[in-house]
Amino acid sequence: MAQSLFISYAHLDGEKFAEKLRSRLTMAEHTAFLDRHSIEPGTHWDESITEAIVNADFFVPILTPHSVSSQWCGIELGIALTHEKTIIPLLCQACDIPKDLQKVQYIDFSDGDLFESRFERLMHTISLQRIVPRPNVPWLDYPIKDCAVHYKNKPAQTLRCIKEDTSLARAYAIMYKSDFVFRHLLVTTDGHAGSPLHGILSLRHILKLQTRDVDLRSLSASEVMDPYDPSEDADHFFTVVPDDSTLKTAMQKLSTRLERRNAIGRFFYMSAVPLVDRNGNATGIVSFKDVLRVMQEIANISDFPVSQVMRGVDRISYSKQDETFDEANIALLRYGPGQRDVPVVDDFKQRTLLGLVPDHIFIMNLNSELPIGDFMTKYDRLRVQYLNTPLSQTFSQYLSGNAATIFFSFPVVTSEKKPQLEGLIGYRDIFEFLLPSE
Repeated sequence: MAQSLFISYAHLDGEKFAEKLRSRLTMAEHTAFLDRHSIEPGTHWDESITEAIVNADFFVPILTPHSVSSQWCGIELGIALTHEKTIIPLLCQACDIPKDLQKVQYIDFSDGDLFESRFERLMHTISLQRIVPRPNVPWLDYPIKDCAVHYKNKPAQTLRCIKEDTSLARAYAIMYKSDFVFRHLLVTTDGHAGSPLHGILSLRHILKLQTRDVDLRSLSASEVMDPYDPSEDADHFFTVVPDDSTLKTAMQKLSTRLERRNAIGRFFYMSAVPLVDRNGNATGIVSFKDVLRVMQEIANISDFPVSQVMRGVDRISYSKQDETFDEANIALLRYGPGQRDVPVVDDFKQRTLLGLVPDHIFIMNLNSELPIGDFMTKYDRLRVQYLNTPLSQTFSQYLSGNAATIFFSFPVVTSEKKPQLEGLIGYRDIFEFLLPSE
């Protein structure tokens, strides 16, 4: 969906960048307000600026030494704040971030050679921020292709597809250049959207191989990907979502436990599911984060306490800080199949939460003899949930910042004064709780 953006900048050191940004936004079919192009001769300049900010979907300040000290740029920012506009700061040159923007995540454009990857992140941010629900449509019936950020018909995001013979080194380079906006690549017949789906390659696949010092240039996507078999009897190995289906279907698919091929007793859940048309052609991909964001926008999430939604300690795996990754992995396979993040406690009786090891860190140290506690994110840096935390608050914390990029789940403790581990809450728990019983 096309959006309108107001670009705030200082002419002395930001005009060249502002012009380049406007040109790229226009190519992406967005409307960019830039004073020298957008104000008609004879109109009141200040009134036009105010009206443009009020009517814009996004306020985009370009941060440079002159813009942060500019009185007029400060006035424009004040108008945006007064009207509660969505603000996406772009750091163009090193400077002191204005106080009103210090808690707002900026996109770093200071390295000119990385303009395209940073612009891709800007497009990704825009596509996530503005989700307009269709009127009179129950939220579970919301069209899934409208939820998917990476969909073939969305100008803001180009769906990333590769061919089976693409090397893993090339695949990783695609992910890296996008700042890992693309963590999953669809493998198709010709390497483009709209052709038959063969499988999916994730960052997780590559990280596992990196721990074994495998030369990524020596392997192709087909050797590592999760393969797609369109026959009905293969549904328990791989799942897809028809692109004409609904949010409900995606929630069900993302909550489906799948079997590892040729690995008896090994289970997993897909965190991103390909979209296919009726002919099995790849048309998009929807992640659990996409679904959660839409749910936050259009669903009336009642304030159920987290205690009603979480997986309790009897259904998860957790480790002591002196346990090795190898020991933790054995426990994870036994007690927490499909679990990604691993809580770390002082001992198994008191269960005082010390930290959490995120999925990617666990994978990179898999089967090692290193103590797991040395690699955990410590308690004071976690977004810990309490037994009485309202689910709506968990939603907000899950989707703000980069929490859902780093962690698949949040640890739940008894209370603020008693940090005893009680369980985990993640996207699957939320989906399973909110889906109606069949």
